[in-house]
Amino acid sequence: MDEDRFRLFRLDLVSIVFRTANLIFSANVPLDEMLGDENTMLAYKYDDKPLEPDHGYPLRLFVPHLYFWKSAKWLRGIEFMANDRAGFWEGYGYHMRGDPHLEQRFQ
Repeated sequence: MDEDRFRLFRLDLVSIVFRTANLIFSANVPLDEMLGDENTMLAYKYDDKPLEPDHGYPLRLFVPHLYFWKSAKWLRGIEFMANDRAGFWEGYGYHMRGDPHLEQRFQ
């Protein structure tokens, strides 16, 4: 792979959109939010057992420092974006970032 092209591609990324099984719900999370907290994760197990369906099987996003609507369950797709795009709840007026410490609920 051309390393310079890959580096430029990475510099252009600013957001990630996580899509769920029903393809209706999506959650946007800025890339710096994903990389800036060591507790952010994609989970497929809890207590060494596969996630239960109610808790997000087969894959769940966990972003503990943002409001929980960002921690999407039942993931089926991940899309890296050059621009931030509203997810499901953000399309209804919820805040694009969603930091509970700053009370970022609505735009």
